[in-house]
Amino acid sequence: MNKIYQAIGTLELHTNIQVGADVIRVSFVGGSMYPQRKNGTYATTDKDVQEAIEASKGFNVRYKLIEEIPTEEDTADDNRGELMVLEDITTVQQAKEYLLQNYEGLSANKLRTISQINEVCRELGLSMPNL
Repeated sequence: MNKIYQAIGTLELHTNIQVGADVIRVSFVGGSMYPQRKNGTYATTDKDVQEAIEASKGFNVRYKLIEEIPTEEDTADDNRGELMVLEDITTVQQAKEYLLQNYEGLSANKLRTISQINEVCRELGLSMPNL
């Protein structure tokens, strides 16, 4: 999981975080005043660093979690053992119809190509090997 944290009330923030026996320097950078104020951010996929940041005294005081982005590894882990294989679907049109009929909140506009369909299938734990 890639987690993105943002400094609260400052364009840039540098702080030390205790991660196990080590102390690491975490820098919230990339803030700007123009065209719209944006505070500095820090992103990491390291679970130990994420846990340390979220357990620190500064969490939700000096910086906060603003976004969690699943990585391909997370998606594969979540769907391992739960993958539903749909071998009878062989065309984009069949795949599109199946997904729209069986899953709410999907848009036909986001199911135009095989790559778009495969991305949605990966998120839903589906496999269409004959597509």
